[in-house]
Amino acid sequence: MENFANGELLYNIAAGLGFIAYLMTNVLWLRIILIIGAAVYIYAGFILNIDSMIGWHMAYGLINFIQVILILVLRSNTVLPDPIRNIYTDQFHSLRPKEFKRLVEINASGKRGPGVFLNDGDQNKRIYLITDGEAIIVKDGKQVATCSRGDFIGEMSVLTGYPVSTNVIVKDSVRYVYWNLEDLDKIEKTNLSLYNRFMMVVGRNLVKKLRLSAQAYAAV
Repeated sequence: MENFANGELLYNIAAGLGFIAYLMTNVLWLRIILIIGAAVYIYAGFILNIDSMIGWHMAYGLINFIQVILILVLRSNTVLPDPIRNIYTDQFHSLRPKEFKRLVEINASGKRGPGVFLNDGDQNKRIYLITDGEAIIVKDGKQVATCSRGDFIGEMSVLTGYPVSTNVIVKDSVRYVYWNLEDLDKIEKTNLSLYNRFMMVVGRNLVKKLRLSAQAYAAV
C-alpha cells in the first residue's frame, strides 16, 4: 500500500513537470524538463511494477535527450555577430540561432542618421529591428517611448495595414535590419512555425511599447 502511495505521488510529480514543460517557450528547457519528468515516470513505474510505464518513458526520455543534443550542437555551430548576439539572447531565444541568423540576413542591414525615420501618416510596409542606436516615438508632440537595440519600428502599421500613427525620430544614428511584406509572406508560407515564433517576439515588443506609451500619457 505504501509503495502504491509513493508511486502515485511520483506519477503526479511527473505529470506536473510535463504540464510545466508545455508552458515553456524556450524549446531547450521544454526538452530538459520533459527528460526529468520521464525519469520520474520511470522511477514510479519501478515502484508500481508497471513495465509499460517504464518502457514508454525510457523511449520518451531518449527522444528528448537526443533533441537536446541536437539543439546544443546547432547552437554551438552557429556564430552570431556581435551586433545581434545580445538581441538573440534577450528576445529571440525561442528561435534556433541558425533560424535567427537567416532571418536577419534576408535583407542587407541599413543605417539612418539623425532625423525622421517614420512620419505620422506614412504608408509603411516594413518591420524594422534596431541593432544599434536609439530612436524616440513622438505622439501629438509628446515623447511617449524610446526604441533602442532589440526594439521594432513600424510593426503596428505592417500588422494592421493602417498608416503609421506616430513619428519615429532618430537621435544620432541607428543601424537596423528589416523585413518587408513579401519577406513575411514568404516566411509564413515556407516555415509557419518560424513565422509564428517571430510574430510572438514582435507582439511582445509591441505590448511593451504600448505599455510605456500609456504610462507616458498618464504622467502628463
